[in-house]
Amino acid sequence: MAILNRNDITNLYLYGQLTTPVNLLDSSLIRPKDTVIRVDVDAVELMKGPGRFAVGSQFELIKRFFNSNISISPGTYTKFEINNLILQQELIVWSMQQYNYNDSVNDYLDRERKNGNFCQKSVIL
Repeated sequence: MAILNRNDITNLYLYGQLTTPVNLLDSSLIRPKDTVIRVDVDAVELMKGPGRFAVGSQFELIKRFFNSNISISPGTYTKFEINNLILQQELIVWSMQQYNYNDSVNDYLDRERKNGNFCQKSVIL
């Protein structure tokens, strides 16, 4: 899927679908509180656009991996295994405040809208 635009995000939030329903009074639009809407986006396109400020070095797991005196035997590990050895948290997340990041691209509103009320949580595990 391509990068979502403002209308897509609004429709997903309000109606749980990419399009605006014809009948806005339809009771099926009222979803249970715990309803999860999953949207797969193209990672390369996301990193060219609103996700470009989310870099690995800002995740606590990555920081600790490169900046601590941990002792891990050479080998191949999954993210889950590395997390258990270093961070020991259920999820590996980084919360960013969009207003702290700016470049020559004027897309602050898009980044804020797509990433949620000035705060983006990137989950890598």
